[in-house]
Amino acid sequence: MLQLAPQLVRNEGSQELPIHLLDEASVVVDAILRMCYPVQHPRALDAALLLDVLDAAGKYQMKKVLQVIRSSWSSFIEQEPLRLYLAAAQCGWHEEARMCARLLVDRHNVLWIYCQYIPVMENIANGSYRRLLLYVDECSKAASAAQELVLDSKRYRQTCDKCCARFPATLTTNTRLLWNSKTSLRLVFQSALKSRPSRATLLPTAEVAESFLSTAVIQPISSREPSCAEAKCSAARNLSWALAVLESYGEAVEREIEQVQLEIYTP
Repeated sequence: MLQLAPQLVRNEGSQELPIHLLDEASVVVDAILRMCYPVQHPRALDAALLLDVLDAAGKYQMKKVLQVIRSSWSSFIEQEPLRLYLAAAQCGWHEEARMCARLLVDRHNVLWIYCQYIPVMENIANGSYRRLLLYVDECSKAASAAQELVLDSKRYRQTCDKCCARFPATLTTNTRLLWNSKTSLRLVFQSALKSRPSRATLLPTAEVAESFLSTAVIQPISSREPSCAEAKCSAARNLSWALAVLESYGEAVEREIEQVQLEIYTP
């Protein structure tokens, strides 16, 4: 895995000054030197170059460079979260690996994560990748589990007595919807949250959330129950309730996922 130590040669016209022949590319050496000395750190670093620098720093046991790389890890995870997760896991960097894993879960659905492949997987033990998939599965279970919701009082003010039964300020996701007793919030969103265990699934612009918003506004008005004649319980108020539910549900999902532990092997 690690290359041999660089060969030492002497140039006859250099007054016996040693010249070290390094296997690393000049951009890698340049980045390493900038991280070692009090000069401006390289700004043009991308994830691929960062990992090359990480390999070289480990090879030459350059603790200062490793510290600099670790402190800047979060700046690069957007580029290649899976590759950086595997690298962080190999280094035993728990927090950095967790950041990468959480970003993967937040940005992509479960099937997409399972289908990913990068060449570096051929050369490393599969333990880190297997633990990532276990983490993804646990996030999926946590996100689709039952949740307790308390709506934001500033965003949603309680309606009149007739409407508050249909649009409660506190509820669980297992509560049956009064306008459709055959389903609940959890059943409405369960499949989507299993597929993508993220707060983003509950954003108003998400497909399943848009469907819920439409149903919450239209179905109660057309139901057999007497509608409230007060203006404050209009369709706009129903929509306000539904938006508050999505917001509270998203916060609950995020809290549950935060509790999921990612196992990282410490070398």
